[in-house]
Amino acid sequence: QKDYLLLRNIHGTESNPIIITNSGSEVIFNTDHYFGIKIANCSHIKFLGNGVDEFEYGFRILRVGNGSGISIDELSTNIEVAYVEVSNTLIAGLYAKSDPDCSFASSRDNFTMYSLHIHDCYFHDIGDEGMYIGHSKYTQGVYLNDCDTTILPHVLKDVKVYDNVLEYIGWDGIQVSSADEDCSIYNNIIRFDSQKETTYQMSGILIGGGSKCDCYNNQIYDGKGDGIDVLGLGNFKVFNNLIVRAGKDYLPGNQNESKHGSYVGDGFTLNG
Repeated sequence: QKDYLLLRNIHGTESNPIIITNSGSEVIFNTDHYFGIKIANCSHIKFLGNGVDEFEYGFRILRVGNGSGISIDELSTNIEVAYVEVSNTLIAGLYAKSDPDCSFASSRDNFTMYSLHIHDCYFHDIGDEGMYIGHSKYTQGVYLNDCDTTILPHVLKDVKVYDNVLEYIGWDGIQVSSADEDCSIYNNIIRFDSQKETTYQMSGILIGGGSKCDCYNNQIYDGKGDGIDVLGLGNFKVFNNLIVRAGKDYLPGNQNESKHGSYVGDGFTLNG
């Protein structure tokens, strides 16, 4: 059993990625720290919990007392995470973004996150978002007091989120924002999203501002929020998803609070 794992400044290449896997047994994390696993300023990393056949999830984060399960940040790019279980986190199951700061290193002009692939993972009993991928302020940017300026967050290209299971999620199940090219969310099973009933944080899948994500073959059961919220840029397809009993357990006596199977809005489009 481990407290937490920090991977920093580790760089493979496209033809020779660095593979990190479990050997001999499963690896268990149980921590009061701010994360279970953090991948910081790394590139071309495959973090795979399929090192031993008998364990479906070779890396298991059982509890994170003060933060998120997995954090992929500090200009990390070309990252694959698979066969990992994440549970009992204070906040998100997984964060994947580099927040703007006064170094401008992660601004849209200076950084793009490529090839983020999250698959065959199990997230359950999560404090807020199951997966929080990309920054949600695609259009308006982030104002930073320290340098008195507004910075546009970076975009993501080639995002694949598939074959994951998410259950008992506090806020949105899977949220993908600022993924403006080659993004797909498919073959995921989501049960019991939006358990905390937090306004504007209630959906099974959220295609957020700045995203163009095809979203298909997902199954979303018994969430308190909308099944799929579509707030992206347009020019993508949402099809063949099974959405069952969306919002039925959320304020069932109040017709004004009914939730949608799919909600399509235009809050985050670009002019024209």
